[in-house]
Amino acid sequence: MRSARFCFANSRIECYPNVNFIVVINPNSGPDGRPDLPDAQYQRAVPYLQGYPNVTLVGYVKTLYGKRMLEDSQNDVNIYWHWDELSRSKNIGAMGLDGIFVDEVDCEGENLEYFEALCQHIKAKTWSSGNPGTSYSLLFDKGYVILNPGCAPTHPGYYRLADLVIVFEHHHQSLVSPPLDSPEFQYLSKVGQNHGLKLMLPQPSRATMPKFGVMIHNLLPGQTREAKLTEMHMLVHDLVQVKRVGTLFITDVQIEDADVYANWSSVWQEFIGMVAEATKLNSFLY
Repeated sequence: MRSARFCFANSRIECYPNVNFIVVINPNSGPDGRPDLPDAQYQRAVPYLQGYPNVTLVGYVKTLYGKRMLEDSQNDVNIYWHWDELSRSKNIGAMGLDGIFVDEVDCEGENLEYFEALCQHIKAKTWSSGNPGTSYSLLFDKGYVILNPGCAPTHPGYYRLADLVIVFEHHHQSLVSPPLDSPEFQYLSKVGQNHGLKLMLPQPSRATMPKFGVMIHNLLPGQTREAKLTEMHMLVHDLVQVKRVGTLFITDVQIEDADVYANWSSVWQEFIGMVAEATKLNSFLY
């Protein structure tokens, strides 16, 4: 996959100074394996985005659910970390990132030690970051770490490690009407039918609530723009103002047809406007 996940280049970031954007930089399912800078598009985009105080830039690292060699994942981290030094030595705009997006995290904690080691490796580095994270240990207070199991981890250790945990990455239909016979959604059978939009969230403490992130694709395929906007407004209200989810991404791009993270949603600008309004009402920033 070759994309900059959560692309915001045309989203008029300056119009939403109170919305904190997270941009996941992903040249090729990771840093492309080269101990050098990515191509010219990234050399322009990364310094441009880093110029905004409300943008956090994180590099994408795959882990194969803890089955990839730890050294390979750590090496990807090292490559991203060296971008800042390399860009400065070549007189390119500063390409320092703020941390790492760790993908393919197992939900059950079977490989928790793997992710502990990887998070420690990330946090031990001093990133060129305007938005450092604070999790894991007071000794490692640099680098913003996102863990993405795509479901609510059943092991609480992940919330200690990460600054943000993606607890849902699915079709919109799975959010509002989840298949309870699927293992990753069995949690919902224990909380009953009166669970708001039935979002698969663990019961959080106040300390962990802002650590939740939700990524929704395939928003009402085939339906009208008006229907999508109505549904999206309800989603944003429920997730931001009721459930207090810390980070949110919604797109109507269908994952079966395209890369949902490298193509613009037809309701993208409206989505950002809804998030801005919801966070303003809550004084709860993304």
